[in-house]
Parts: sequence; structure tokens; C-alpha cells
Amino acid sequence: MISDALITSSTSSAINYRTEPKSQRYLTSAKDFSCMTSNILVQPGSSPSVQIGEPKTPIFTAAIGSPVRFRMTHPMGTGDSQVFTIHGHQWQRNPYQNNSTIIGNNNLSQWLGSRDNHGSSDHFDLVIDKAGGQFGKAGDYLYTAYLPDQALLGAWGLFRVDTLDNLKNPTRTPGPNAVCSNQQKAPAAAKPARAPILNLDQRFRRAPLNPSARQ
Repeated sequence: MISDALITSSTSSAINYRTEPKSQRYLTSAKDFSCMTSNILVQPGSSPSVQIGEPKTPIFTAAIGSPVRFRMTHPMGTGDSQVFTIHGHQWQRNPYQNNSTIIGNNNLSQWLGSRDNHGSSDHFDLVIDKAGGQFGKAGDYLYTAYLPDQALLGAWGLFRVDTLDNLKNPTRTPGPNAVCSNQQKAPAAAKPARAPILNLDQRFRRAPLNPSARQ
């Protein structure tokens, strides 16, 4: 369930009443937000028992290659329509048989990689035939509401695909990561200013490759 007005009409989006906004994953001084969905990223001062910066939104799990169904709903809120997507997966627009009385493969259905117009009171069945995509790859797949501003407000999470043994007995112990860090990066050295062009004709003349050579 995606909510786009969890607190007020202009704050926090949520998945199943749980939100993971950008403001809770970065220091206020941060400039680089490219790693917002990394599960290594945690706020300084978090509970000592938290070893991995998993999002507080639901982490849905499935065994590699297994069929999966997401039952999607959207309560009343701001009136905005969301675009929901799960990276690396696709599904049928109308996964129904027998006059839509049975959920199943529909050879006449369009295939999608996102669901648009998911607004207030909308609901649908998102049926994935193989968790992990056609090639059955284990990993964490991002599910999110697009446009990105909704994700920044908290409407995103993880669809975790792995073997049953790994899902039951997780052994994820990521180490330090210099790329995904909550610390403020040192500013890059400023590039030297280019000397001004005094003679504007120089812009339209090609300089010789070897000025010292005789013409």
C-alpha cells in the first residue's frame, strides 16, 4: 500500500505505513545522494545493534525463480498518481484467465515494467512469473514510486531474491564502503581559471600544431 500523505499533504510517502525518507539516511550537510538506497548507509548514532542500514520500509523476499504476486492498493491522499516499478522485473498488464475470474498467464496481455496511474482508490495484481528476472539473479531489487521526489519522501524499499537457505539464515556483513558513505565528501580542488581571450578572432582560427615549425 502506497500512501502519499502519511503526515500532511506535503510530507512523507510510505509503504505499508512505513517510510524511509532521504532526511533519515543523510546528514543535513550531505551533497551526494547517489547512494540513498544502499543498505550500507546508516545515520551516525543509530542503535549499536543495527549492523546494516536496511530501509525501514518492508523488505519483501522470494526464492530465486519462484512466482510472486504483489497486491497493490493506494488510499486517498494528495490526489497524485504514482508510477510503481520493480527494477529488473516485468509483468502482464492483465494477468487473468476465464473472464478475469482466475489469476494466471494471459497470452493476449501487454507486458509492462512499471505501473502508472496508481492513484487514490486504485488497486491491481502485479504478478511476476520468476523472482530474479528471466536469468534468475539473486540480489536486492529496488521497488519504488516514480517520480524520484516520491522516493526521496520515503516511498521505496527492497525486493530481496535469494536461495531459501540464505533468506532464512542471512549472513550479510557488508564492510566499509568509500563510495556509499554518510560523511561529507571533501570538496574537489577548483580548476584554474582559463585565461581570457583578448583577441576574439582567435576563436575562429585554428592554431598550428607545431608553432615553431617553419611555414
